Amino acid sequence: MKQFDTRTKSLIGILLLMVLGLGACAKVSMTPVNIVQVTPKVKTIEEKWPLLVEDGFHDSANPLLKKMQQPREGLSTLPPNDYGNHVNWVTARVEGLINPRRSLEPASAGIEVEVPVMDLDIFLNLWGSQPIVRFPHLAHEQWLHCQNCHEMPVVKEKIFIPQEGSNNIRMEAILSGEFCGVCHSAVAFPISNCYRCHSVDRNSIDGVKARERARLKGRKPNFFSDGRSQLHALPAAAAAPAAPAAPAAPAAR
Repeated sequence: MKQFDTRTKSLIGILLLMVLGLGACAKVSMTPVNIVQVTPKVKTIEEKWPLLVEDGFHDSANPLLKKMQQPREGLSTLPPNDYGNHVNWVTARVEGLINPRRSLEPASAGIEVEVPVMDLDIFLNLWGSQPIVRFPHLAHEQWLHCQNCHEMPVVKEKIFIPQEGSNNIRMEAILSGEFCGVCHSAVAFPISNCYRCHSVDRNSIDGVKARERARLKGRKPNFFSDGRSQLHALPAAAAAPAAPAAPAAPAAR
């Protein structure tokens, strides 16, 4: 029995040493060594806006390129941005550096058609893991008529249903070119930086107010959108009409 106890103790000791050795190796291999903080490279004007003959999009053999303005000539003077074509177009619009038309409708006597502007923020993804999304109507409607998103005049389709909670917005749909993806990553800034849209902290005043407003409206939590109401099964009594009552048995005589 003593011999068995000795051998058992020896085996346990060897196993413990192996476990400790493996743990030490794992600790060493997982410990970062010589970490260097890399500062993002600041792009030059040439890197931001290459010449038209060098950008890979235009036909370099086309002689008409010489008559076109180089992007760097027009864009380098506008407010900078780290995304897309490196221009903060909203700031440029607010500061009056550009004055785009908001409608393709013909102007009468040189006066552009009057288009209403709505200053309303919509908060999305109220119960997700990312910060809340703030969709500012004002920044979009300074460029576009409401119908561009809520009813496209040409194809008669709606990108967004103009009713709160009716759009089940999902990231996979956006990445596939639906909802916000119809414009963003196409003609508007790309969605490569999550926090450009997910900009509202959940514990901020705006975040708390948005969630409380949705809760008071009876909106159900939804990971992808701003609490789109879920479909619930009807109670059995309401789901199907009650069976007709059996005729009463004749009274005994």
